[in-house]
Amino acid sequence: MDNFTEQDDQWLRDTLHGVSSPVGLRERIRSRLQQEVSAQTPSTLGVQPDSSHDQFQLSPAATTIEDHRHSRRKWVAVALAVSVSALVVGGLRWSRPASVEQLAKQCLQQLDGVLGEDATWHAEFNEQLSELDLLDGQLRGSIQPIGYQDQSGGTFSQQCRVWKLFSNSTNKAFYVFDFKDARDVHGLNSQLEALNRVSGGWSMVAMQTSGRIVVVLFEGSVDSYLYRQQSA
Repeated sequence: MDNFTEQDDQWLRDTLHGVSSPVGLRERIRSRLQQEVSAQTPSTLGVQPDSSHDQFQLSPAATTIEDHRHSRRKWVAVALAVSVSALVVGGLRWSRPASVEQLAKQCLQQLDGVLGEDATWHAEFNEQLSELDLLDGQLRGSIQPIGYQDQSGGTFSQQCRVWKLFSNSTNKAFYVFDFKDARDVHGLNSQLEALNRVSGGWSMVAMQTSGRIVVVLFEGSVDSYLYRQQSA
């Protein structure tokens, strides 16, 4: 970081001030800065110290090297500014609440993948079952877990765990999308509520709590799966 001026440092502080950063943004910025700076070591410029002279005098060749070093400094500053700006823009995007329409579209896209015959489900899930405790008292009837798989959370989180469950009340499989460390979605509460979105016979209910977004997708009416007092 020795190549930065006080003005550069102040610009970075002003740029990042007041940004509500998502999880991991600060670490990604620090990692990017370290990568850029570590690539600009004196050895890459071909400069070697000369111990045979008490005073260092710039020869034409040395002047060329110094000009080259100054040019590289400017390019590093530009690269860092672009990198930080991109990360800040990403942070702003993640910090803004999303809409239920965006959430519904994301889940329907992911649903196409889990419905395929080649979808792979982890069948050993005893340690993971506690993640479904927040659904207790909200879904009707007896529920049997079939398996889970981990996916990207798209624009909502880094990770989304998809559960395949079976309802003994309707004798149909349904799916739970659990977005971890998720961004806020405007209009969702801490209890499952029906989303005004039905596609291909699939209905959705969703909730957000403790940094998680949980979406349940099923075939049929909302009242077939969700208690009436929760679906009202």
